[in-house]
Amino acid sequence: MKIIEKNLIASYNKMAGERDKLRMSEWKKGERDVFERFILKRESKNLLEVGAGTGQDSLYFQELGLEVTSVDLSTEMVKLCKEKGLNAKEMSVFDLEFPDNTFDAIWSLNCLLHITKEELPRALHEIKRVLKPNGIFYMLREYKNLEFK
Repeated sequence: MKIIEKNLIASYNKMAGERDKLRMSEWKKGERDVFERFILKRESKNLLEVGAGTGQDSLYFQELGLEVTSVDLSTEMVKLCKEKGLNAKEMSVFDLEFPDNTFDAIWSLNCLLHITKEELPRALHEIKRVLKPNGIFYMLREYKNLEFK
């Protein structure tokens, strides 16, 4: 594990409780709504969230009736996901421990921004491996201001 990953994990572990209190920005809800229309139209059954954080989006998708798996590097974030009743696992996008062609849909909002341009193809290859043929993948690598409750 690289030093940058260790620092990222330490930072997210430390801030997990505070991040769990954040209110989702309207622009993020808008992105999620667009993706929701696609997955419902395709009658997706299961979804992987890469970089699930505190599990807000995973919980939303689970409440839509999808079988959701949440993965994150942070032990504390995974713990918060599990407290919400989510199937959550501590895992890296570079080593997704799932069989090939497992998921109908994959969602990754602002997680992959932590990956360098040089490493991004490796992460995308791993995502493609676990995505079913004709599955749908949503990725956004942008940072916007966070709002507190």
